[in-house]
Amino acid sequence: TTHPRGSTYGDLGMIFQYTTAYHWALTQMTPGSMPVQPLNSTERIFNILCLFLGLLFFSSIISSMTATLGQLKSLRQGRDRTISELEKFLREKGVGREMSVTVRKQVQMRMSERKPLEMVDVP
Repeated sequence: TTHPRGSTYGDLGMIFQYTTAYHWALTQMTPGSMPVQPLNSTERIFNILCLFLGLLFFSSIISSMTATLGQLKSLRQGRDRTISELEKFLREKGVGREMSVTVRKQVQMRMSERKPLEMVDVP
């Protein structure tokens, strides 16, 4: 492969060859691209650092979104479990269907209400 300056990569230093390979590898995993080519090791190292920071930034966003979705799923599962336990309780106690539906709707409505903060809630 010929370098833009006319020499081959084999003629260039080991650091430049290594950073070129690392740069190429990073562009395969990130939205970075390889068409704009650094012409020396300093430029390439800077380019690698920028790509690496981009990788860290986007992975932290994905991680944050995943954690938020996990929390929402856990919250929903807790609510579903509460409703399931309520329905089981109502069946065991022989509560009529119409009353059970009314109670379930009331509980669901109260569970979805936001409660105002109180002094004991604030650390």
